[in-house]
Amino acid sequence: MGAGQGNAQPVHMVKLDHFFLDRQEVTNEAFAQFVKGAKNKVQGAWTQAFGSEQASHPVASVTYADAQRYCDAQGKRLPTEAEWEKATGASLAKRRYPWGDEISAGNAQYDGQGTKPVGSLSSGVSPYGVEDLAGNVWEWTADWYGQPYDTASSTANPQGPAGGLSKVVRGGGWSLSAKALLATHRAALLPTVSHDYQPGFGWYVATPTPGAGHLSSHHSSRPAYDIHTGTFAVVLWLLGERRST
Repeated sequence: MGAGQGNAQPVHMVKLDHFFLDRQEVTNEAFAQFVKGAKNKVQGAWTQAFGSEQASHPVASVTYADAQRYCDAQGKRLPTEAEWEKATGASLAKRRYPWGDEISAGNAQYDGQGTKPVGSLSSGVSPYGVEDLAGNVWEWTADWYGQPYDTASSTANPQGPAGGLSKVVRGGGWSLSAKALLATHRAALLPTVSHDYQPGFGWYVATPTPGAGHLSSHHSSRPAYDIHTGTFAVVLWLLGERRST
């Protein structure tokens, strides 16, 4: 996990237990149903005044607390930063992005293209079958932000620092350049912010296996994907230079 430079240092090995991850980001329609059913007041800048053409777009402009409440209502949770990076599958073929080393408009929404309905870009799917991990909208993770990675406390199911000012967001967004979409790219965002970077959330997960008292049900249009236990390290290719463990 991690990269050889910047706030993604150091590259380190991580062990994760078996977990489930939804294939798609949460949509405006799904979040609207939650808000209506729970009669919850949204803290962020998200509004139900979206057109029918936006119903299948990923929900954005939601605070960390909004995302967490939605997940709680489903009996799920946000993924940890390590789980999110695992889902990109970048370590499987030593890739820069979930799908490979090159990027184009056919893989992801970025460079000011605006959002797109979830699951629209089949060539941007990760090896695990998770869609839109890069681009479209940022995704909240459960971890507090720390720089560099704390590799001394735990390499098994790491959950980040015990506290902090900002949460980790991953995946980059539609308004940013390709660099922000790298599988190892990390950013920090105050949990109360809901609009500056259009952060989204999705891929809420359930741990670890059915029958162990944990949920594996889902509310997205695609089934949850079973990501098996494994040790992984991300190898980042940057400007033609190989950085590895």
